[in-house]
Amino acid sequence: MATIDKNRIALQLGFVFLLPPNVSLVLLSLMAVFSFGTISTRKRPGSSPIWIYCSINILFATSCLIGINAGVNEASNFLQRALVASWLAIIVFYMFDWRSEVGFQNFLRGVMTAALTNSFFVIVFALAPDLYDALQVSSFSGFDKGTRFLRSPGLIRGTDAAGYLAVIGILIYFHLGGHRMTSWTRSPLIVYIMLFSTLLCSRSSMILGGVILFLLLFFWSDRIPKSSMIGLSLIAVSGLSISGFMLIIIFMPELLNFDITTEFLGVSIESVYYLANSEDYIHQWSLSDLLTVSPTGDPATVDNLFLKTLSSTGMIGFFIAILAVSSFCMFMLTKSRKGERLFCLLYALIFVYANLKNNYFFFIPYVIVNSVLLSRFSYRPDPVRPARLAV
Repeated sequence: MATIDKNRIALQLGFVFLLPPNVSLVLLSLMAVFSFGTISTRKRPGSSPIWIYCSINILFATSCLIGINAGVNEASNFLQRALVASWLAIIVFYMFDWRSEVGFQNFLRGVMTAALTNSFFVIVFALAPDLYDALQVSSFSGFDKGTRFLRSPGLIRGTDAAGYLAVIGILIYFHLGGHRMTSWTRSPLIVYIMLFSTLLCSRSSMILGGVILFLLLFFWSDRIPKSSMIGLSLIAVSGLSISGFMLIIIFMPELLNFDITTEFLGVSIESVYYLANSEDYIHQWSLSDLLTVSPTGDPATVDNLFLKTLSSTGMIGFFIAILAVSSFCMFMLTKSRKGERLFCLLYALIFVYANLKNNYFFFIPYVIVNSVLLSRFSYRPDPVRPARLAV
């Protein structure tokens, strides 16, 4: 396969966020089979980040056997996801030469384009939820909760996932701003669409979008047109204000004495956001009943990665999950190239935040992005051959 073809495939690989996980797995496996003859074997041996990543996944898969033996259904799901993640990491590592700046930037452009596309549909379906049902988008995405006015997942499964993807797209936009970009990817309208879509996804994506944007405005202000500074800041402040307002209603309702049935644009706030009480949120991080060697079973109300693994695989799987996330962040800090370090650290922040809210460590799109970044750190330098002496 020619190099130009692989660069194009790297661009298409970025669209994995828009595909259902099973479809992504099949396509990547087929791609590996048909590209077997072009696989490069010039890689660093087992101490490289990608192999450590795979080893930790397999170690975690082994810990899942404890949960399976205890009859916890979620442990079987974790076992499958961990093995699939290792398989996909190996495919990504061997199929592409991620030292290539063209291939790597094409991949990032693909992810950003996927984020922009989904953000556009988030806005469309949030303003016209009946259209989402009419087009039967849920049969493609697998999202079974339906859309509501002013809240939508776009084309993918989950409002949180849609919001986090938009934030990743914003990060990539500013990262690529330091490189040569085609005309359409330079437009600030891209950022406005993605940032505005976070307001229509979830409270957690509002918070994340606001925090990441302020960090970008601080560190990469030279990449942002002066005319866009005020507009972007206003949207970020709006997201943080709305999410902060919601959290006050949940944790300190007596402070505002606010009626959640109050209508905005003809729709009550309660119908847009399912407002849980403070006890439900605290239960998300209640370790008291779960800190046991043997898994206690999966509580239906726990979503985040760490308590999900603790309840499904016991303390062994819990500590391996912490090791997996910590090692990934450490690689982002110590192995990334100087010009990419801020990008990698902010992506790691998004990834950790996402897993504190939900279980995204083995979510296939994140597995692909993580594998690309770790693969980029995992090449051994070409050997330096001594010069021949003239006789």
